[in-house]
Amino acid sequence: GEGVREPQKKLGELQKKPQDECPPEDRSHVLSSEDPKVLRQSLVAVYCSLVALANQSGKEQKLTRFHSKVAPSVGVEPYLERIWTYFNCSESCHIMALIFVDRAVKQNPDFVVSNLTIHRLLAAATVVSAKNLDDVYYSNGHYAKVCGLSLEELNRLEATFLSMIRWRLVVPPSEYEAYLAQILRA
Repeated sequence: GEGVREPQKKLGELQKKPQDECPPEDRSHVLSSEDPKVLRQSLVAVYCSLVALANQSGKEQKLTRFHSKVAPSVGVEPYLERIWTYFNCSESCHIMALIFVDRAVKQNPDFVVSNLTIHRLLAAATVVSAKNLDDVYYSNGHYAKVCGLSLEELNRLEATFLSMIRWRLVVPPSEYEAYLAQILRA
């Protein structure tokens, strides 16, 4: 479809867009001249904090489509780094993904972000964010391959995630800026 790009290179050969090629709607560079690596590390810290909160709370988890049978062998940091590299989306896309994750948790109080849900949650939130924010994005087949999921599973996760956030995809600039400021403090 229009707006969808197919990978032109093998996954190992993809390169991140330079900062100056960010689309105009990417506002992360406006508020911060931080290195993208700093932003990524800050996001990792936020996601790891969410998982740690679940571990500390001891809250029983209601099984959802996002639950893995066992904790994935890859940690949050390398998984997010892989998504960051091979999704090749704007930095704003990753910030929006966190905003969407937060909305999902607030709208679904029984949902727990844990070591069993974080990977699939990151996959779905980032796919939704990339499609919503970026003018050009990859096919779900590409995203599924990057995330280590089947295409069918990613499609189901995406649909479930959109329902969890009640299709609320609009993020006012003030909300975006508040999240960015908090992320950079992490």
